[in-house]
Amino acid sequence: MSQERQSFLSHFKKTLQPNGQLVPVNVAGSFILCSDVVGSALPFEVQIDSEPFVPITQGLSIRLRAGDSFSKLTLRNPTDKVLTVEFYVGSSHVDDARLNIVRGRSAPVMNAPTVMTAHSTTIAAAAALDLTGAHPTFPKYLRKATIITNMDPAVDLELVNAADDIIATVMFRTAFLLESSEGIKVKNNSAGNVVCRAVQVWYIVEVE
Repeated sequence: MSQERQSFLSHFKKTLQPNGQLVPVNVAGSFILCSDVVGSALPFEVQIDSEPFVPITQGLSIRLRAGDSFSKLTLRNPTDKVLTVEFYVGSSHVDDARLNIVRGRSAPVMNAPTVMTAHSTTIAAAAALDLTGAHPTFPKYLRKATIITNMDPAVDLELVNAADDIIATVMFRTAFLLESSEGIKVKNNSAGNVVCRAVQVWYIVEVE
């Protein structure tokens, strides 16, 4: 004897045109989970029934409280790029473990592709190597880390941010790893030239 199942799950893939065009999705459910967004690192927006639009992006989910449900979703793309979005809707919940770290234990995750740019140079006395604007030639990218190697046998280098606030010191004949998306400057405050190697690692956010 079979038992009638009350739970249901649907999957959708929609193309969202830029600059606010609305895409209605006539589907009922009590939760929505965005599983993928292609086209921009910025979120798109979703409206549940006639409620206000809220931003949502890959890995985010919205679940109504027990007993509540919706009968329609409206998607909106506020960016200037065409977006392709995928999402699940239903009454049975889906957990996307690819994007989460729970209680210190990392779940399976796909490593984002990266590229590196190198800036080996000699920094003149009282000058600086400015890496705040240096980047690869991809339309969208995000700095993952910067590695500075001080090749001088006796002189230290200073790392500063775009506002010239001191971040750290790179001791002579050592390397320093800064895991930050912020660009930095490498300053030589000595009276002589210093040979420096700089490598920046970039996440590829979007390739056109």
